[in-house]
Amino acid sequence: MRTVNVTSEYYFNILSWKKPLPGTAKLNVDGARCCTNGCIAAGGVLRDYNEDWICSFQANLDYAILDNLILHGNIESHPLGAIIKSCRHMLSLFDSVNLMHIFRECNGTADALAKSGLDHDHGVVVFDSPPPQAATAFLDDLCEVSRSKSYVRLVI
Repeated sequence: MRTVNVTSEYYFNILSWKKPLPGTAKLNVDGARCCTNGCIAAGGVLRDYNEDWICSFQANLDYAILDNLILHGNIESHPLGAIIKSCRHMLSLFDSVNLMHIFRECNGTADALAKSGLDHDHGVVVFDSPPPQAATAFLDDLCEVSRSKSYVRLVI
């Protein structure tokens, strides 16, 4: 029998949404899943360096279609296929694109849009101004409200 020593490292961070650099825009995207019925949704918001709302979306997604998208990359059958195609095209227009993961605590508006997307029919809804379900999160971002994030890392 072998003995393994395991220790825990605890981390605590204070996080908030960061506006994009001057002359740039930022697209935040998040997803949500309902454990009881398996529904999945996505939400996203595009804002400029002045923190102005450009547009946003929320989508209630069909799992089978999303599975096909992930496994086969076929965006033609996906409800967001046109948006994905547009995103790919818009990304190709930029000299430089930076894609990165951020914690949900820095992504409150997109998180709110994704969670509320679970409550509507399949398909995509586009907003040209903050909808009621994301207004509080959007104001929190503008006011640089901080959120805490803690996690444990096991070290062997």
